[in-house]
Amino acid sequence: MPSCQDHLKTERRAAGGGIGLLIAGVLLLLLGAAGITYAATHYTPEATAAAMWGFPGVILGVIFVVIGALRRRRRAAMDRDVEQSPLVASIRRSLPPEQAGLPVGQLFALVDRDIASGEVFGGVTVGREWVIMVNCALRTERIRGVVLKKKLNRTSHVRMNTYVVAVTDGSVRAEAEFVTREHAMECLAALQKICPAAQTAAEDE
Repeated sequence: MPSCQDHLKTERRAAGGGIGLLIAGVLLLLLGAAGITYAATHYTPEATAAAMWGFPGVILGVIFVVIGALRRRRRAAMDRDVEQSPLVASIRRSLPPEQAGLPVGQLFALVDRDIASGEVFGGVTVGREWVIMVNCALRTERIRGVVLKKKLNRTSHVRMNTYVVAVTDGSVRAEAEFVTREHAMECLAALQKICPAAQTAAEDE
């Protein structure tokens, strides 16, 4: 059974280190700069073409480097201070004031005791008093809505449907994505069972 620490590790992996983006950004910058330099020193049709892809390459390279640096900064902050984690923040937000200030280890132990006998659906762990959806924990007694939606993922060559299960307690919304409708429906059924007072809807038809 996944623990809070397991969800925290998943959260950190999702946050990413940004190394790939930084490398891609630097390569694009180098290629773009090479194209611009070639265009500036040669007056041929090939040089014009080099400039045409050189400038977009530099722009994309800058964007990739900035995004990669921001992701590295976020990951470093989470590694240094677990309080930066959205999971920890969501647990504190869901607890009464007398418990919200507990150390992280005690917070995780509190939640882990409940979800230890729960059910797992991909990145979702459903206990009796707590639900953890990827990187967000919610008290089941506070959940007011559970929704299943179909999501269309489209690229230039592929169109694929996935299914998103979302829960909300009125102020916070958490989502988990599933490849198949069957798995999404299993998660939805478990949430409906543990949160009978919540409004539910399946908007995937």
